[in-house]
Amino acid sequence: EGLEDRVFATLEAVARLGALDFEAFEASAVEDAGSKVTSRDELGRTAAALGVDADDLERSLTQRSVYAEGETLVIMSSPDAARRGRDALLKALYSALFDALVAQCNADIGG
Repeated sequence: EGLEDRVFATLEAVARLGALDFEAFEASAVEDAGSKVTSRDELGRTAAALGVDADDLERSLTQRSVYAEGETLVIMSSPDAARRGRDALLKALYSALFDALVAQCNADIGG
């Protein structure tokens, strides 16, 4: 797989990730209120483009873990917090792509 293929694959993943949206769900007897991805189909396509498991991707965007005094607490994110997390991941992907392209250009021109 060449650089061009990797660039287009990353751009596809970024575009799909940016299209993900979140909706709230109510608390139940076994789970706190939080958010979930609105489209399971789009989540699956996004996860495939990123090369990760769809459920892992949704968890990473909609909840966070806090470690305190030997215990792990899972905190559910609101839809707005999930969107902010998605946007932070988008920025990180764009940054990594840009850095890779600059490094390749520098290598190609001998710099």
